[in-house]
Amino acid sequence: KYMTENVIKGIFKFLPKNKLNIIYKEGHLLQEQLTFFKKECKDWTMKQDSKNTYNDCHDRYLLIDNKIEIILTSGFDYLFDNQKDFTYIVRNR
Repeated sequence: KYMTENVIKGIFKFLPKNKLNIIYKEGHLLQEQLTFFKKECKDWTMKQDSKNTYNDCHDRYLLIDNKIEIILTSGFDYLFDNQKDFTYIVRNR
């Protein structure tokens, strides 16, 4: 919910345009962000995590197929800012 429109559009460039299931925690995506993703890629499924499966995850973590975890040390905000430090860690779960 803290990502600006430019960050959302930047992240979109890296995500696959084929079928993708995105599960998000309640309150972590704004309606405008959901609308953007649904409009840009019809093959994506956006679903709120009603079972609290990812309740212990922070918004700096990407969990892919419950196998790969990507940790963004500065969150998404610094991802596209060349003036800021940004580190990411990839690990198998």
